[in-house]
Amino acid sequence: MRVQSVALDSAAPLAPRTPTREEPWTDRMEKLRRSWRLKPGQAFRQADWSGAKNATLGELRGDGYPTAAWQSTHARIDATERTAALAATLAPGPLFHFGSVRIDGIHRYDEIAVRNLATFRAGDVYNEKLLLDYQERLTKIGLFEGASVELDATGSPEAAPVVVKVKEQSQHQATFGIGYSANTGGRVSLEHYDRAVFGQPWISHTTLNYGSELKSIGSELTAYPDENLWRNLAANDRCVLATTSTTLPSLDIVLEGRAVPVTDADAVRRLAEQFTSSGWPLEADGDKVRGPHAPTAGPPPYRIYRIVPSKGFGLPGMHGMDQFDQSELPKPTRWEFGDS
Repeated sequence: MRVQSVALDSAAPLAPRTPTREEPWTDRMEKLRRSWRLKPGQAFRQADWSGAKNATLGELRGDGYPTAAWQSTHARIDATERTAALAATLAPGPLFHFGSVRIDGIHRYDEIAVRNLATFRAGDVYNEKLLLDYQERLTKIGLFEGASVELDATGSPEAAPVVVKVKEQSQHQATFGIGYSANTGGRVSLEHYDRAVFGQPWISHTTLNYGSELKSIGSELTAYPDENLWRNLAANDRCVLATTSTTLPSLDIVLEGRAVPVTDADAVRRLAEQFTSSGWPLEADGDKVRGPHAPTAGPPPYRIYRIVPSKGFGLPGMHGMDQFDQSELPKPTRWEFGDS
């Protein structure tokens, strides 16, 4: 049995949508019809019919209409012709807008750290993806063990509250370790987090390694995100970048230095092209770039930074090192760089 026709409608007009670079469409109803899963000519199965209805309803509920429901759905079967004529009408309900953010679970840390991670403002049209992205950023900031973000759709659709629930991590966290490596011998390590340094909105991460061949200490200080998700690099541009090489024998590289924004438009354009060729499609926009959301950086535009190194450390890696004699392994090395 095949689908003969599909009639998808709404009992009330859907509000036009503001287009974005990532989603450049405006007509919600037309978008729902284009994305309808069970097309004419496809085989008709009850599971596919239910799945198509659930997907369409979920799409509308996530784009401004969280209380949407089906007003009616019909599948008229012609047993002789072995065809199905599908008809479905939505009852969209009102268009919802974000209201205030209500936060539950904040005791140790300043709630501004939670509020600054939101990329929406009161009065913006509700969008489920914005809440999911917000929830993901809360779990990655380093202050909370878990977080949930939901829209309270029981009140006025003109200003529906956003309810945020978080479970805080402890302010201080220390981990002590003892280990042995054929490359560096025995060692002890200590890792410490302070998530409110001197009561200020900063997170410190300190690591100490002490062994017969390897002795190192490092500290990293990170500000809570400011509005629009910017970290406070302008006030403290010191940073650390670590990477590893899997080319045998492997080597771990750590660079300390300053984060400096790339402001030359031509350089930004060239870097955008390199990112695009590496799988993250970016478009240069003056001294910034636009493109699909970065994993934790929020919505575009983004600024590109370069690191001006002051120190560098090369340490023996772990990948495939058992294939080499001790005499062939790289030795811990330190470099000092002048001003540039």
